[in-house]
Amino acid sequence: MEDHFQKLSEDMNKLVKPDLELFDSFTLQGPYSLNGYVVVPNSFPLDYVDEFYSEIDDQLIGGLTYSGYAVVYDGELSLLSLDNSPWLKLGTVELSENDRRVIKQVKNNSVRVLGFDDAHIDPNELDVKEGAEDLAKQLKLLLPNCAVCNNPITEEYLMVGDNYLQVKYFDDEESNIFCSEDCLMKSLSVLSVYIDSE
Repeated sequence: MEDHFQKLSEDMNKLVKPDLELFDSFTLQGPYSLNGYVVVPNSFPLDYVDEFYSEIDDQLIGGLTYSGYAVVYDGELSLLSLDNSPWLKLGTVELSENDRRVIKQVKNNSVRVLGFDDAHIDPNELDVKEGAEDLAKQLKLLLPNCAVCNNPITEEYLMVGDNYLQVKYFDDEESNIFCSEDCLMKSLSVLSVYIDSE
């Protein structure tokens, strides 16, 4: 079986994780235009057409057009599709065991990003830098907030499996989401006091 990521495997020592934080925005020159990108959490889907992003108003940037990984490759910030490649999604390419190993290693040295381009007949209403900053603000609003401290919940906080720590009280329709065990304990403590006073 052919190794599709052989070149990456050989250049692994040239890969460095970018010095970018969650929701940082940046621009890169593409083949046809200057493009804008935003770093997203691992909990966000890496598919820009996913229903999760339906609340994003992307008309001013011409729509989302990219989802993948950003990595510093040989000293230069670069983009890689890895297992998010459309060819893999179509099932026209089969990965070897070495490919899977390389992808895993590269992911450890990368950040996940969503992006857009300006290669449209009608130019985007926002320039690329402003568009990326606006997209970052909107994406940040998609984070769930802690039921106790109201802080946005990211990977820095407690997760159980692939889900944030959630507790459903009685017949409430919505689960309560907590960023940490401390907040969970505070919530249970308040609930206990409330029940005892009944």
